[in-house]
Amino acid sequence: TKVQVIEALGAEADQAPTAEEAEPEVQPAKKKRKKAKADPLVAVADPKPAAPVAADPDDLGVPVTREGEELPESGKGKGKGKGKGKGKGKGKGDAAAPRPVVFMGQLHAEVDEAAIKHHLEDVVDNAQNAQVRMLTDRKTGEFKRSAFVELPGAMDEVEKVVSVKHRSAFWGRRINVEATQDFYH
Repeated sequence: TKVQVIEALGAEADQAPTAEEAEPEVQPAKKKRKKAKADPLVAVADPKPAAPVAADPDDLGVPVTREGEELPESGKGKGKGKGKGKGKGKGKGDAAAPRPVVFMGQLHAEVDEAAIKHHLEDVVDNAQNAQVRMLTDRKTGEFKRSAFVELPGAMDEVEKVVSVKHRSAFWGRRINVEATQDFYH
C-alpha cells in the first residue's frame, strides 16, 4: 500500500496518508484467483542490483519456473520443449547426419514401391536399394499419393533427382519431387 511505500522511503509519519485515505487492495475476480493459485509462476530476480553487473551472454534472461521446480539444462524428451524434459527418446546432443531423402507427390493411386524405384533408376545409382515410405491414411489404409524415398548414396543424389525428376511424367501424371528438410541443413 502507499503507507508502506512511504515508510520504506523514510518519509515522516505526518506526511503519510492515514488509513482512511489509503486505497484498499483490489483483488482479482474469483476465477482469476483460483487460476493464480493453481498455476503459480515465480520469477527469480533482484529488482535493484547493488552494483552494475556485466551481462553474461549465456545468462541474459530471468528464468521463470513453477514453485519448487528447476530449469533442466538439457536432456531427453518429447513435445514442445524438445531436449529439456526428462522423458524417453533420442537425446538432443546426438544429431544424426543428414539423410538423402526426397518427397514425391501427385503420384498415381496404383503406384507401388517397385514402380517408384524403377522411375528413379536412370538418375540414381543402385536405385533398387532405395527405401520407399508410402504415406497412407491411418484409418482406411488408403494410399495418399505421396511418398518419401531415402536414396542410397550421398546428399548430391538429392539435388540430381530433384533437378531431373521434378515435374516429370510418371504413370500419366506430372509428379512433384522435392528435397526434404535434411537437404537444407
